[in-house]
Amino acid sequence: GIHLPLPPQATYGVGLGEEFLPQVLRKANYTTHAVGKWHLGHANYNQTPTFRGFESFYGFYGGAEDYFSHRYFKNMYDLRSDKGDFCGE
Repeated sequence: GIHLPLPPQATYGVGLGEEFLPQVLRKANYTTHAVGKWHLGHANYNQTPTFRGFESFYGFYGGAEDYFSHRYFKNMYDLRSDKGDFCGE
């Protein structure tokens, strides 16, 4: 498992074989949306929220962002607004 927040340069995340709660809920015809921080992987699109069951995501992929400038780690911008399934594909 992952026991610490992922650093910005991480090339790993929660295994793609793991099923997330929003994936289960979608199978039961629920809608799923996420707002906040995503500390579960972001090195490729398959690790991001709209590829893991969420229909939309608004927030940060990393951690320790400045809430006003939306920047973190060496001044990188990290505010996301993924507005649909498989956003970024």
